[in-house]
Amino acid sequence: RMDDGSGEGAGPAAGGFEKPGGLCTGSTDGKIQLWSAELEVGACFDLASLGGVSKTVQSVNWDFANHKILIGSWSSEVFEMNDIEGFDINDGPVVQGHFEHRLFGLSVNPANGTEYVTVGEDKTVRIWDTETHTLKTMSVLDTMAHCVSWSPDGELLAVGLGYKPGGFGPGAKRQRKDGAFLILQRSDLT
Repeated sequence: RMDDGSGEGAGPAAGGFEKPGGLCTGSTDGKIQLWSAELEVGACFDLASLGGVSKTVQSVNWDFANHKILIGSWSSEVFEMNDIEGFDINDGPVVQGHFEHRLFGLSVNPANGTEYVTVGEDKTVRIWDTETHTLKTMSVLDTMAHCVSWSPDGELLAVGLGYKPGGFGPGAKRQRKDGAFLILQRSDLT
């Protein structure tokens, strides 16, 4: 049994915690549902309203006393939502990272050593800040990325595209842009 902080054990139920005020559940369609202690339907929120990469809820935890719901998404983003109005308490994920298969490219900005870029099979390009340990900007591509490098002035990125997921063999499928590359501007990743 799990302890919900009240001193009494509470078991997990449908992806949430039973609380003195009820139950919170999350589902693969992105819905976060609150239930009363009598299991009557309460407020319903949508993960899509928080603007993450994935709209699939993996895990939820309801802090009933402080009116907060912690939501873990399939795309490795954790959001904190108000349980009354459904707004994003932090205006973005509390933490996030690459989420599908592997991270492949990593490069430090030669003009700014506190900035680095990563790319991976999750089809994202992400610029990070080493001092604040936060994501500065992100862009979703239409195919996997395998490598990345900065221009000498740190204003442009070259992103190598494509990869065979699962390695080599009869089950491996080529990406439609294998061998292609993109040149992106650091400022907005376009």
